[in-house]
Amino acid sequence: MKIEKETARFWVFWQRGWVKISVPRGKSRRMFESHAHEEGYSFTDETYYHMEDGTLVAECVSGGRDCDGRLEHYTTLEGHANLIDDPHYDKDDDEIYIRPRWKVVERSQWDQYAELAGY
Repeated sequence: MKIEKETARFWVFWQRGWVKISVPRGKSRRMFESHAHEEGYSFTDETYYHMEDGTLVAECVSGGRDCDGRLEHYTTLEGHANLIDDPHYDKDDDEIYIRPRWKVVERSQWDQYAELAGY
């Protein structure tokens, strides 16, 4: 996989399939999707940042609303844009996808009714 000096290119799993994204140094890329279903709605919101030092940060939020109220999950991941020295490989249907070796920096969730109940 070719990595240009100022742009990180890597694969992410998005909406049931692999998508290759490019993030220039000092910039970000955001992907958002939502859909209604019989009980309410669901959404996924991911933003990828390519920091000046070559660090990649992924902020991922997913959630929705149903008969039990709103629920959201938050995850922040960190990796490095140098995919030549520290790659991670995923294999799906005999295809190989190179992506950063993500580590979880922070993870939390919010539950509307749990908060109202004082949890």
